[in-house]
Amino acid sequence: MSAPTFVHLRLHGEFSVADGTVRIDDAVRAAADDRMPALALTDLANLFGLVKFYTAARNAGVKPIAGCDVWITHASERDAPFRALLLAPTARATSGCATGSRAPTARTSTAAAPRSTRPGSTRAPRG
Repeated sequence: MSAPTFVHLRLHGEFSVADGTVRIDDAVRAAADDRMPALALTDLANLFGLVKFYTAARNAGVKPIAGCDVWITHASERDAPFRALLLAPTARATSGCATGSRAPTARTSTAAAPRSTRPGSTRAPRG
């Protein structure tokens, strides 16, 4: 049995507008130095650094995992959003990102789910 390895699955990089202080190249270099098999980039509400991250990770021999921290709200509790971490561990899982297509959403209630990713957004839900 091989020794367990650690993989960061929540990392906000330089493109995470609200709280990104880590440079992507530095994070990937540290992951490679620590012999991490993979690393996830999960900036807050955007995928701006994904191409830079993917290229750097592949060049360093680290499996890149695309992700994003998003804000989720419900129509009945718009003032109480919660954060969710979305990970796409395979290239197939991120194929819709390049074309701008929307992935199907799962709904657990009959109420229409808002499409906003920011707390306090006034955008009306689509039906």
